[in-house]
Amino acid sequence: MTDTGTTIETDVAIIGGGPVGLAASLLLARHGIRSVVLEKHATTAMHPKASAFNTRTMEILRQLGIADDVYANTGPVGGVSFYTSLTGYKLGEISMQDAPGYLDSLLASTPSPLTISSQIVLEAILKRHADEHELVDVRFNTEKTSLRQDAAGVTIDAKDRQSAQSLQIDAAYAIACDGAASPTRKELGRELIGPP
Repeated sequence: MTDTGTTIETDVAIIGGGPVGLAASLLLARHGIRSVVLEKHATTAMHPKASAFNTRTMEILRQLGIADDVYANTGPVGGVSFYTSLTGYKLGEISMQDAPGYLDSLLASTPSPLTISSQIVLEAILKRHADEHELVDVRFNTEKTSLRQDAAGVTIDAKDRQSAQSLQIDAAYAIACDGAASPTRKELGRELIGPP
């Protein structure tokens, strides 16, 4: 990355520093591609979100060399309960006991079986690995304010939410990883297909 004052040049700008944005930065880095991750929040997730990671997610994390970090912070795979809220009414449960032998066959089918953990844990692990990688520039507390594209690539204007310092990022490509209600997608005139 080239940092010339308030302008940074990089291969890919990633808007959103949740699990998707951070994983994308690490996957790009595996192929020698530089990226800058912009995340408007000051820290990784602090509220419960995802609570289980399926086999494909764990396979990707294994490719990145961080699956063991996630497994070290997991609970037993026994099932999933659904509630109206954290302290609300229990709607139902899917239990591994309802399908005897399924869990054993699932665990035997892959070196990266599904696991029960938390997005809070996963984001912190992904951010730590991204922070440590020389090809990834992670900038939390930095919000994209506009995005422009031309024949040369993408220009993103951003602002540090703490210092109010402006920042320009010039990149060949941008990836919008800013969630189901993505302001970037709306800014580009793209519609979400399916439920958010």
